[in-house]
Amino acid sequence: MVRLGKLLQLIAMVMLPLAMFLEINKSLAKEFYLADMTLMLLFGVVLFGLGRVIEGYGQAGRP
Repeated sequence: MVRLGKLLQLIAMVMLPLAMFLEINKSLAKEFYLADMTLMLLFGVVLFGLGRVIEGYGQAGRP
């Protein structure tokens, strides 16, 4: 459980810089708008929080 929580946190921390990179680079065929970046930010925050809860739950069972 601890590893899953840490993995979710890591993915969440990568999402926002990835969103900024996609906005700056404009390498996608589709436009990457500010709304898309905001959704990625919100998803990242929720994912990080969920990962933290799972990690804490996994550590609570350890002696």
